[in-house]
Amino acid sequence: MGRIVRRPAARADLEAIWSYIAADDPERATAFLRALERRTLVLAENPRLGPARFPNFPGLRCFSAEGYLIIYRPLPEETGIELVRLIHGARDLEALLSEMD
Repeated sequence: MGRIVRRPAARADLEAIWSYIAADDPERATAFLRALERRTLVLAENPRLGPARFPNFPGLRCFSAEGYLIIYRPLPEETGIELVRLIHGARDLEALLSEMD
């Protein structure tokens, strides 16, 4: 099984997503995060699955899941992924990624 290293921003994104959905339905929020987690596990096993579509951010890849983009980079020797952000597809991705350290 591939490793998943979650950056602080990705953890914050997950918490914000859960909180937003849970305001209406906590069970749906939990189910939604489980669906995202399943996609993340697939990426950890297949780190090159998502395209590298950010020319200003070498190494970053993305994968669409449930209306969100899972932004990640493969770990060395493709042993898993570093989960960078989870961003709703309607948001300004370039601006949000520019805020990364």
